[in-house]
Amino acid sequence: MIEAVKEAGYSKVVLRPLMVVAGDHANNDMAGDDEDSWKSMFEADGSFESIDCQIAGLGRIDAVKELYKAHTAACIAESGMTVAEAALPADGVYEVKFTTDSSMFKVNEANNDMGVLTVDDGKMFIHVSLASKNIVNLYPGLAEDAAKDGAELLQPTTDTVTYADGMSEEVNGFDVPVPYLDEEFDLALIGTKGVWYDHKVVVASPAV
Repeated sequence: MIEAVKEAGYSKVVLRPLMVVAGDHANNDMAGDDEDSWKSMFEADGSFESIDCQIAGLGRIDAVKELYKAHTAACIAESGMTVAEAALPADGVYEVKFTTDSSMFKVNEANNDMGVLTVDDGKMFIHVSLASKNIVNLYPGLAEDAAKDGAELLQPTTDTVTYADGMSEEVNGFDVPVPYLDEEFDLALIGTKGVWYDHKVVVASPAV
């Protein structure tokens, strides 16, 4: 490559990785100070006015990002799946984060904001143990719909949680249908006072 650059008559050299992410190869094999790096070998040749190393991957270029998105969409379309189906994790049971928009409605502190996500044949639900028995029903949707006759409410289970000090307590738990991961969805609740409230929750993707 050095001989080809000299024969072409160039005196200023720019080294840039043809890689999506500029990681170890770019920083060491291309731009490192060891004698066998591209930069060191160009410098050792002594034929060039300057050698400029640019540590930036192709993934930082908007046009390349758009290509990846287009290719991914085409692959999903060819598979016959929807985008949501393609994003599903494999069937199994995972511990994932469950966050809400309220400090009064959250996973029990003994479980560190985590719930148990089950994925089975394209469907997902998460089991969460709440802070107490004060929330008596949940509804996957808006409060106004939960209050209508015939609304199918989520019924509680009795969960036992154990705190850091060794104390245990019975609290209400729920199996919540999950329409998608990493985005807010509506989950209404009703407490012991008999009033429905709207809330937003997010179920994180499992770390796999």
